[in-house]
Order: sequence, then C-alpha cells, then structure tokens
Amino acid sequence: MMDWLQGEPKLDEVLADPIVQAILIRDHVDADGLRRFLTGVQRRRSERARYEAWVSLVAMRAA
Repeated sequence: MMDWLQGEPKLDEVLADPIVQAILIRDHVDADGLRRFLTGVQRRRSERARYEAWVSLVAMRAA
C-alpha cells in the first residue's frame, strides 16, 4: 500500500497499488504501455526544459 504521507509515490508504486490495478483492468489499460507512455512524456518535458534554458541563456548573452 502506498504511503502518501511520505511524499509523491514512484510510478511503480502507483501501478502496483491494487486499486490502480483494478482501474487499469476495468479501463483496458496496459500498465507497461502506460509506463512507457509516461516515461516518454517525462523525457520530452525534460528535453524541452533544457532547450528553453539554452534559448534563455543565448538571449541573455545577446542582450
């Protein structure tokens, strides 16, 4: 069982939760596919943040 008082749970903890598993089954969602999707979203957001930081640095140097 997840301990929400210890901060945000890891994705694996969320996906291992029996209630989450029941919802995934009910909604015909593959846990591994969801994990891959969310990992991809996290990677793209991280890449976007690095790009925006670089653009900001370049703009500051040009000013």
